[in-house]
Amino acid sequence: MKNIRNKNKISLLMVILALMAYGCADYTEPKYEPESPWQTVDQFEMAVISPYSSFTLDGWHEPPAVHALYEMLATDFSSRIIGAASDNEWSEIENRLQRQVSCEGLVWIRFNYEQNFWTTIAACNEGLTFLAQDDPVKLFPRDNIDYINANIPRAQAELYFWRAYTYIWTAFFFTPAYVPGGANDDQVLALKTTNLNSNNTPIGTTQQVWDLILSDLKAAKSLMPQSYDKSGRLNYWAVCGALARAYFYTGDFANAEKECTEIINHYAPLGLPDDPLQAWTVDYTNPGTEPKNEVMWMFNTSVTGQSQYCWTDVSRANPWTNGGRGQGSSVSWNLCKLSNAMIKKIGWMVDPANGDFTETDLARADKRYGRHGLDRSNGTTWWRVEPYKPQDEVQAEVDATGDETLWDKYEQNHASQVNPLIFLDKYFRTTPGTSQNIPRMRVPEFYIMRAAIRFRNNDKTGAAADLKVIRDRAGLSGQWEITAADITEDDIDREMVIEMGGESLYLGYLRALQKPILPGDRVGVAPVNPPYTGWYWKIPMNEIRVNAGYIGIPNPNDK
Repeated sequence: MKNIRNKNKISLLMVILALMAYGCADYTEPKYEPESPWQTVDQFEMAVISPYSSFTLDGWHEPPAVHALYEMLATDFSSRIIGAASDNEWSEIENRLQRQVSCEGLVWIRFNYEQNFWTTIAACNEGLTFLAQDDPVKLFPRDNIDYINANIPRAQAELYFWRAYTYIWTAFFFTPAYVPGGANDDQVLALKTTNLNSNNTPIGTTQQVWDLILSDLKAAKSLMPQSYDKSGRLNYWAVCGALARAYFYTGDFANAEKECTEIINHYAPLGLPDDPLQAWTVDYTNPGTEPKNEVMWMFNTSVTGQSQYCWTDVSRANPWTNGGRGQGSSVSWNLCKLSNAMIKKIGWMVDPANGDFTETDLARADKRYGRHGLDRSNGTTWWRVEPYKPQDEVQAEVDATGDETLWDKYEQNHASQVNPLIFLDKYFRTTPGTSQNIPRMRVPEFYIMRAAIRFRNNDKTGAAADLKVIRDRAGLSGQWEITAADITEDDIDREMVIEMGGESLYLGYLRALQKPILPGDRVGVAPVNPPYTGWYWKIPMNEIRVNAGYIGIPNPNDK
């Protein structure tokens, strides 16, 4: 009885308090409405930072890194080291089986689709839908109008950017290549602009996907203040860069060039840093120390090396050793060495495809090329490694000479590698390697993009001037200078490979310029020419089964 009486007293007290509150209230106001998830501008910032986290998830699932592996192994860029990570899906990528295999069995690619992509897009939609429902002054009544105006447009710009940026990567993996002037009417990818009724989302055409991307990026640019600059976060120039890419990839070279020019005009007075490796040696303990004259946007990692490990498959270094140098620095699962065909094309060996691995004067002059014994032994983005030598033999040589750098001279993981190799060496260059902050967007990309566009427009003087900025920084001035009279499109392609290699830009560059995807070191394999038919991965069947939007249209996986 005592417990019942106590409960009755509590219930009576609650009724009295409720009546008192009701009596003080304005009767015209709605009662018992759920509170909004974000009460203040500062709380809404949690919605804005969500895409930064969901896009990367963990160390082995990051779309740009997965795409870097995809484009390096599927194009003429790299050739796979046989025996490295042989139990994974790399043979499907190397053999260009996008339309022959199911995405369900390809762990990295499926996880990008099911987790990174849609989680990020859903996070953007949640914030954008909230902002669209009313005036920000009404949405955030606890904040003054000046604070709202100083922060909400920028927050909205970040959400628009992230939705577009994520759709770019989703389209690269899962839609047919965009054909400038073509129909682009394949219905493959869901257009998710709201989180309502996610099981019945319209399926957009390739054209509609890219229209959404461009619309979102233009909105982001109109909202993002040029003054905003916070390490690890987007800024106005990164939005311009993404817009330049989207225009470039869809064949709108005039607008792509305008975006490039706006970027270059902002950064050109600063000049590129002298050291090509400077952008790759910033760690999480020094936020904001990235070279502002080169890095437009940088992913800030953490003490745990969040979203780092995926890059090990395209880079020689071990993220858990001292800056990717010294004993044990090379991971055994690194799959990608520069193909002999590409080495010949960029002119760093005489004729590797036919057994002449002699390095050239051009290679030695280029500050981005390194090998044991060159003065720049710790300051390059590419590294030549001599054929396999067992670790006990390397140790004996180190003991005899006292030269610890000999650990970086030889391939020590795969006895099958009997010829010299060249590896990408941008990643994990801090101490430890897991602390590296990774550039997502750099100024040199837009000099090269503009050079390619200018060359196509027969502006060879402008193309040569843009290329000169990149080559001068690499030490290729004087006798190595390329003039307007001499420049070819191969010269521009070369700089794209060397300067931007391993940053997930090569395949998009080829498709934007409608170039063939060459076989590289593959024997008996034909080039893939525009419109790159079948050059995209199947949609996971789970998406097709649960999304009613696919009902009534041809199964996109049957094409």
